[in-house]
Amino acid sequence: MSAAWHLQFADLVCHIAWRDEGLWWQISHPQLPGGQTTWSPLATLLVAHKPVQWSTLITAEQNEEGAAPQLTLTLVDSSARLQLVQHVELFAGHAFV
Repeated sequence: MSAAWHLQFADLVCHIAWRDEGLWWQISHPQLPGGQTTWSPLATLLVAHKPVQWSTLITAEQNEEGAAPQLTLTLVDSSARLQLVQHVELFAGHAFV
C-alpha cells in the first residue's frame, strides 16, 4: 500500500509519501537551489545499526486549518514492538518544515 500527502503554506510545499515500508519527503520552495529537494527518507531510525522496517501505517491525520498546516502519521514496525508518531508542520514565512 502507498499513500501521499501534500501540505502547503504560501510558497512552501511539503510532499510526504508512504511507500517501500518507509516515509519519504520532498520540500519545494523558491529559495531552495533548483526549487526543491530530492525525495529523501523521513524518520529513518536504527536499531542495532540496522534501519527499522516500518510495516504498517496505522493513522494519518492532516489538519490544514489554522496558521500552520500539520500532518501526523503513526507507524508500527514488523515486530509490532516499535511505534513511531511523526509530526510534520509548516511555518509561515520560513523555508523549512
